[in-house]
Amino acid sequence: MDTSDLLWFASALILLTNGSTLAALAPASLFRRSLFEYSGGLALSGLALLILSFRERLPYSPPVSVSNSLLVLGVLMIAGAVLRLFGHAAGWRSLLALIAVLVVLQFLMPAGPAGEPFRYGLVLVAVLISVSVRIVVALRRHDRSERGPVLLMCAVLGINALMAAANLAALVLEPESALRSQRQGVMALAIALISVIAMITTMLIVNSRTHAALRRLADSDDLTGALNRRAFFEQAAPTLRGAPGRRVAMLDFDHFKQINDRHGHRSGDTALSAGVGDVLTRLDGHGLVGRLGGEEFAMVWAPDGPAPDELRAALSLAASRATGVPITVSMGTTLHREGEPLETALHRADEALYRAKAEGRDRCLSH
Repeated sequence: MDTSDLLWFASALILLTNGSTLAALAPASLFRRSLFEYSGGLALSGLALLILSFRERLPYSPPVSVSNSLLVLGVLMIAGAVLRLFGHAAGWRSLLALIAVLVVLQFLMPAGPAGEPFRYGLVLVAVLISVSVRIVVALRRHDRSERGPVLLMCAVLGINALMAAANLAALVLEPESALRSQRQGVMALAIALISVIAMITTMLIVNSRTHAALRRLADSDDLTGALNRRAFFEQAAPTLRGAPGRRVAMLDFDHFKQINDRHGHRSGDTALSAGVGDVLTRLDGHGLVGRLGGEEFAMVWAPDGPAPDELRAALSLAASRATGVPITVSMGTTLHREGEPLETALHRADEALYRAKAEGRDRCLSH
């Protein structure tokens, strides 16, 4: 095995090791599908380089287009895995169509040295598409806590792209160079080593997203998506600090026990889920909704947001439409005063809620 073959072989081992590591970690991850796709892409890329390193020693020597096609499939599969990791998996059909086109073109290129630059050019296209997709998606869809790993990953991928471009340029400019094969092997080894850093940064992002997802699970009410009682008090207090004038509300579904008794607990659950989900959509992240218990909820949002009775009416309508049962909601509101604890404002809102119920329900009153 000459030097160039050893370099291809070492590169293949690195990629296959990375792929098997990700595959082993995937089952325990919340993002297992992304990691399995990423590991599959690394495995296919490693297999492509493995074929190149042993192509002269195999009983049947496969054409370069076979290994190139596997490499195309691998690098674009990695791009798809990153798309899914960042919650943007809608492009799989386009990605598969692109893979099919590039693979077919690999086999349509002229045989021998004449078609070699074109085949490597198609691989370069796949590499650059994969790198570009990963950079763009990571920069646009990352959370603030992921900024460090994302920027490192983008820098590493940028270096990867430059090296791939330099490899192709050398192939085109010096097609007959005796050192070309070794240079390609060195480049493949360098790119494989860079892929280790890219994989590590991806795992850091996965870890950050896993932590955020587990935190959401710990803080959220499973049925409605609202914050649970603990999380609401933890997040609402700092939201109010230094921001007097925010609206604070208490709301309660009217005659909720009768809804459960007459129409079943499933209807009651549907009413809570649909109604509160509509309110969360209307607040669009600019307010907090917490489930304090049963059918009782608390809210905090900015004074320039939706009017209290607008939210109450929308909640009633969404719950009624989802269940097919007329459902009403009562609400009490107040404005937070500078320096006062959250509990004091909630107490005033609760007094207004009790008045709304005493005056006939299905209304919003302010304190």
